[in-house]
Amino acid sequence: MNTRLKKLSRLLILPVAFFILLDGVVLAINLFISKNIQEHAVALNLISRDKIILHELHAAIADYPKAGCSTALRQSRIKTLAEQFDRHLTDLSEGDFEGWGMVGKLDLLSAGSKTQIQVQQAKLLWQPIYQEVIAEAGKRNPEPELFFDSHMKLLTLLEELSVEIYQSAEEETKMLRIIQIAAFILALINFFIIFRMLRLHLVEFASIGEKFRSQALVDELTGLANRRKFHELLESEMARVNRYGGSFTLISVDLDGFKLVNDSYGHAAGDMVLQETSKRLQKAARNSDTVFRIGGDEFSIVCPNLNEPEDISLLCNRLQEEVLKPVLAMDRQLNVGVSVGWATYPDHVETVDELVYKADKMMYQNKSGHHRAG
Repeated sequence: MNTRLKKLSRLLILPVAFFILLDGVVLAINLFISKNIQEHAVALNLISRDKIILHELHAAIADYPKAGCSTALRQSRIKTLAEQFDRHLTDLSEGDFEGWGMVGKLDLLSAGSKTQIQVQQAKLLWQPIYQEVIAEAGKRNPEPELFFDSHMKLLTLLEELSVEIYQSAEEETKMLRIIQIAAFILALINFFIIFRMLRLHLVEFASIGEKFRSQALVDELTGLANRRKFHELLESEMARVNRYGGSFTLISVDLDGFKLVNDSYGHAAGDMVLQETSKRLQKAARNSDTVFRIGGDEFSIVCPNLNEPEDISLLCNRLQEEVLKPVLAMDRQLNVGVSVGWATYPDHVETVDELVYKADKMMYQNKSGHHRAG
């Protein structure tokens, strides 16, 4: 892995961690909103029930005597309704809703809050009324004057409390939604950052892969295509000719006396000769030709659409002339000889192996042994 890829990997850690954090924040907000909605729903439900109970209590007291309803039953109902209202109001004032499916006290009824103050006001107003109603309930003709006098005021307090809880829920939920949307937008931006960086990663990986592939197909010393690329191109050219017609020629090139250069002046001088020879072969070849270093001092040239013997001979002569020129290496003028052979597909052969064999065979036959190192 190269330095740039390592840097991209380190940079990717931050947005991924931030994305996970934002995801956690959004989840926490959703849970908090759910809890908030549940709390307000329970409180509003309880207050609504209290208002219903208060109306029923008023009806039970004001409608006496009622046909078909005994005095004992009526008195029991008044007492039951008053006790239910008192218990609900106590739950509200204390914030205890375990019996309503809630764990712990409600945040909206925390000490000093506006809703808590309103509940306490209702509680103070109700206490003397409750005592009076319980006392009057045992009478045949109950007339709780304080209840009748304060009934509407108590209802008004409960209504104001409902409005306050509803507005509180609306404001808190609105604020939480804004935070949630902001977190979502940040998460979305962060997602695009991650996507962009992943894309850069993929491009970098592809670039590295292509670089490795290119290196695998290129001779490190000369920069020419290597033996592996040579066989790939031969197969490709043969497939092209078989499908569309035409021909191509393979020229094999071998340096004469190169071993003597290595032995006499060292491998550094030999490398310089190989590099210079590679440049000269590319210079002499046509633009459409591809020069390969097969290994050691052996080279090959694939020449598409070249099959006339005269043209092939001209190209081979040009290659030999370029290679036979002295090479300046290690402050010396070095000379090497060159042998060339060729074969054309499909004129002379039918397979890749036959093509290589025939070109090499001609090359070795033409080895003159004349241009030695000097």
